Amino acid sequence: MCAPTTLLFLWCVCATSFGGASGDVTKSSAPIVVQALNPTGLRISVPDSPGTDVVIINANVNIPIVQRETGQVTGSVLEARDGFWTLEAKDITLKPGDVVFYWAYVTKGENGERREGHQAIHELVESNCRPSATSYNNGRTACAGKLLLEENFNSLNLSLWKHRIQFSDDPDLDFATYVDNPENSFVKDGKLHIKATVLTEDELLVHTKLEKCTWTRGGERWCERKPRGWDILPPTRSAMLTTKNTFSFKFGRLEIRAKTAAGDWLLSRLLLEPLAEVYGRAPAESGKVLISKIRGNANLVEPSGLDAGARFSVLQADISTCHRTLFIYKGCELNGKKYSDEMHLYSVTWTPESLKIRLDDCEHEVKPPHGSFLKHGYFKDNCENSPWEKGTHLVPFDQEFYVTLSLVPGGFGLHDDKAKTDGRPKSDVYVDKDPRAPLSFWRTREIWLPTWKSDLEVDYVKVWAL
Repeated sequence: MCAPTTLLFLWCVCATSFGGASGDVTKSSAPIVVQALNPTGLRISVPDSPGTDVVIINANVNIPIVQRETGQVTGSVLEARDGFWTLEAKDITLKPGDVVFYWAYVTKGENGERREGHQAIHELVESNCRPSATSYNNGRTACAGKLLLEENFNSLNLSLWKHRIQFSDDPDLDFATYVDNPENSFVKDGKLHIKATVLTEDELLVHTKLEKCTWTRGGERWCERKPRGWDILPPTRSAMLTTKNTFSFKFGRLEIRAKTAAGDWLLSRLLLEPLAEVYGRAPAESGKVLISKIRGNANLVEPSGLDAGARFSVLQADISTCHRTLFIYKGCELNGKKYSDEMHLYSVTWTPESLKIRLDDCEHEVKPPHGSFLKHGYFKDNCENSPWEKGTHLVPFDQEFYVTLSLVPGGFGLHDDKAKTDGRPKSDVYVDKDPRAPLSFWRTREIWLPTWKSDLEVDYVKVWAL
C-alpha cells in the first residue's frame, strides 16, 4: 500500500493541486484534431467544452485561410459526439505532406470564440479511427486508445533508446559521467538494467574528452575534463537513456514497470522531458515531470524524522518562468517493503486539463488554476513578458515530451547534510555545494559501495493515445 506523505524542501515552493476550470477556448490545451481519411475524406474535430451550442468550421487544403473566410470545406456542427464537434468532408482527397489550414468559431449563447491553426498530414487513417487529443513524433495524430509505444526490452533497441553522454556539472551536480558502456546499461532476462560503477584511483585524474558527447548547450566541462588536485573526474559512471528525437508525445497515458536500484546515494529517476523546449531551457521553463525520484538508501532519515530512503518516492512536476521555479510534488511512502525490492507500476495520464502522476495507488494531479500556471500566486505578481503567455491553459505542459530513464549517484539539494543513513550523517560522506564533494564521496566508498546491491531495472515502457 502506498500512502501520501508530505515532503518539504527548504529551497522550493510546494503545491499538490490547483482548482479551477480550463481557460477560454482560444487558450485551450485541447487541440483541434485534423484527420485525412483513407481513401478519401477530411475530418476536423473540435474538442467539446461546457456551454458550447454550435461550432462553425472552415478549412482549406494547402491554401492559407484568413479569419471569417469561407473555406473549401465549410459547415456548422450542431451536436458533439464522443467529446468532439466533428465536420467531415468525404469528397476531399489528401496525401502525406498536404497541409490543412482551418478556423473554427465556437458559439456559447450570445458569445463566440475563435480558434485557428494548421496541421500537416503525415498519414491516412481509416474512417473508424476515432479522434484523440494525443499527438506524437512531431505532430502526428493518433486514433483514440491506440498503443503508440511498446518496449518490452527483449534487446536494447538503440534505434529507440539514445544514450546521453556527458559529464555532470552545476547547478544539478551529481557524481557521474553518463556513458554508453555495456557495463552500465544492458538487457538481461527481458529487463533493461542501468548500473552505476566506481572509477579506480588511476582513472580519477586522467584528462578525459567524451568523443561522443551529446551535450549541445555550450560549456566544455560537460564534454571535457582536465582534473587537477581535488578537482577530480566524477567518481562514478552510470547511464541515462532517452527517446529524444525517436519517440515523443503530447497527451496520452504512459506506463513504466520498474524496480529501483538498491544502494546508498543512488537515485532512480524516470522522467518526461520537453522535446523542443519551446518556452526556454533553464531550469524548467518548458517543464519537467519526475515520475519517479527514489533513493536507494535502505534507511535514510531527515532531521524532521521523515524516512526519505527506498520506501519513499516523490511524484513531481517542475516549472519555471520569470526567474522563479515551482516544484509541484507529492510524497508516496511504501509501508514495509522498499521500492527496490520488487517491480512497481509508474504511470502518467496526461490530458489537456491536467497531468496525473501515479505510483501504484498513490496519485498526484498537477492542474493549473483558472487560466494557466501564470495565475498561480507564486508567479502572477512577479512576472511580465513570460514566454508562457503564448502558450495554452496547461503551459508549459502543452508540447511534446520524451521519456528518460536514469540512475544518478550522489547529487546536491535533495537532502539535509544532517540526514542520517543507518545512523551516519550524510556530511560524513559529502556536503552539499562543497566543491570537494565528489572527492569526499569517492574517499568514503568503503561506506556506501557495499550497499550497492541491485541495479535500476525496467520491465516495460508503454504509451497509449487518449
